[in-house]
Amino acid sequence: MLEELDVEYEVVPTGWTGGETHTPEFLAINPNGKIPTLVDGDVVVWESMAINLYLVRKCGGPMNPDSADAYGLSYRWSLWSMGEFEGPIDAVARQGVELPGDWAAAPLAVLEEALGAADWLGGQHFGVADLNVAVMFQRPRLAEVDRRPFPNVHAWLKRCRGREAFGRMMEMGRSAGV
Repeated sequence: MLEELDVEYEVVPTGWTGGETHTPEFLAINPNGKIPTLVDGDVVVWESMAINLYLVRKCGGPMNPDSADAYGLSYRWSLWSMGEFEGPIDAVARQGVELPGDWAAAPLAVLEEALGAADWLGGQHFGVADLNVAVMFQRPRLAEVDRRPFPNVHAWLKRCRGREAFGRMMEMGRSAGV
């Protein structure tokens, strides 16, 4: 989101597997002991969707929904992706739950239909809803799902990943060894 908004920021590398998110200093800003966490002056926001919605509202620009209706769509798709994709993926990671082979078929069908009517989820241009849903496809369990039966989803994801900010984010991850 910060790359899309083209605002200056500082990344503070924080290893989540080595216990760095459970130090007293980190827990003081995020008692959940998780990343990402955004510190913006006196405001601390955790949870990636909340961070993105906060930043787009604060910074404005073309990704910011331009009406209450557009905000509703952005929130709908953002929260939908958490329930439909992030919830099952996290259940695998945290509880060792085994997902059925077709676990993503129903939500992908919903996304497919929506993207058959428009190029972007929140309106006429790439917005916060697109970013929040597309980022889920970076999670290994969803990245492994066959998207060939969903050509609109595949084309949309290609458009999302073709954005300059996405390329910069991927390069930063490669440079950091992520």
